[in-house]
Amino acid sequence: MTKRQESAQATRRKLIEATKEIVRAKGLAETTIEEICSSCGVAKGTFYTYFRKKEDVLSELNCHEAFQTLLQDAKEQRKSFQERLTFYMCGFASLIEESGLKLCQEWVRNTATPEFALNSAGIDKLRLDRAQTLELFSDGVSRGELRSDAPIESLADLVVDLLYGQMLCWVTSNGERGFVERTREFCQSQLGTILQPWLK
Repeated sequence: MTKRQESAQATRRKLIEATKEIVRAKGLAETTIEEICSSCGVAKGTFYTYFRKKEDVLSELNCHEAFQTLLQDAKEQRKSFQERLTFYMCGFASLIEESGLKLCQEWVRNTATPEFALNSAGIDKLRLDRAQTLELFSDGVSRGELRSDAPIESLADLVVDLLYGQMLCWVTSNGERGFVERTREFCQSQLGTILQPWLK
């Protein structure tokens, strides 16, 4: 990577981090591009080099590498498939919860509008999460922990639907009950029953 590419990557990361902090404090509606740029010490035009609008930054925040790292960490766990899936689900909830309630509320609000749901590569968060969860189930089949006829696409969709539903409950209740807590309770009480017919 050239110095110019490294500098561009650093500027982009600064814009993302500044947006995250400002939106976390004020909400997206009250956040301006001028404020984001001022916080980073860059010209307003620089923002538009990387993003079309401030909503695009929210998509980037939720498609970042932490979720890919979480998947790899889950696959590397030396535990049963159910334990690895629990690790992944609770880790997913933790990453969302750690980003802050206000930021998540803004993301939910904006992703309900399809053109805001895409990241800079034109991929939406839901599609990424389904693909990653399916990869975890596929790994379970390849390790011989799940039956080869297990409906892994349906199971992966069920997990993502559950996580998104719990996330929606978390944000609409204004954080009344923790996303991680709800996810952990589900994994302890229900996940085994769902997986049982497909475990070897």
